[in-house]
Amino acid sequence: MKKIYFLHIPKTGGTSINSFFRVHFSENQYLDHFENQKEISNSFLKNDSFYLSGHVPYPRIKKELDCILNLQRIVFLRDPYDHLVSHISWVYNLWSNQTRLKQHPKEVQDLSCYLNKFNFSSERDLELLVDEMPIYGIATFDNRQSRYLSDPPDSLSFNQEFLELSLKNLFEFEEIGILEHINESVRIICKSLQISNFSIPHKNKSKYKVNHSTSIISEVLYPFYKYDLKLYENAMGKLRFVSKFKNLEKKDLD
Repeated sequence: MKKIYFLHIPKTGGTSINSFFRVHFSENQYLDHFENQKEISNSFLKNDSFYLSGHVPYPRIKKELDCILNLQRIVFLRDPYDHLVSHISWVYNLWSNQTRLKQHPKEVQDLSCYLNKFNFSSERDLELLVDEMPIYGIATFDNRQSRYLSDPPDSLSFNQEFLELSLKNLFEFEEIGILEHINESVRIICKSLQISNFSIPHKNKSKYKVNHSTSIISEVLYPFYKYDLKLYENAMGKLRFVSKFKNLEKKDLD
């Protein structure tokens, strides 16, 4: 029996991860996007086996999770710059489909409108975009992966103190996957969970991109991913992900 909690940080391959685990649990043992629920029932968490996933910062549910025996925590991280550009692209391109845009909260609609006022090939426009970012934009784009692990106030820019809490919480997760190595990550996780089938579907690939091929964009947007970069590098280094994968590949993937 397995009890799994997956911290679904947006734009880190979570839809694929949810789809993979969906086939391994019955309907009453599987719950994704629990942020849409008023609450998680005690009966669900008392199941001998369950899969729980959602876009909810880890500190908001940590207390409940700490009470569950034999729980396996899983999180995926993504290259921070690619993650930021993917998230900006998603919000930016909502504006081109007004019907779809109106299906989202007003804050998302306003943020999409805000982004579309700027020319992403102009260094000056990009600097204004960062300097004048509204509060909801800060909460959405400012070191978003780290924010999901420490949950600072939306109005505050991310800082070193928040990063230290993010790192502390990150290493409470038994399994940390890397989107750039999603197949390898899933194989490692499956080995740990004793799941034999580790074929993973690739879902929800973004079709629309903000052009980020120039160094100007990466330099101007750096404040929005510099702490995520530290989180990502720290995770890769301390967990020795590549070495772990090479060892697994040698023993189990022939």
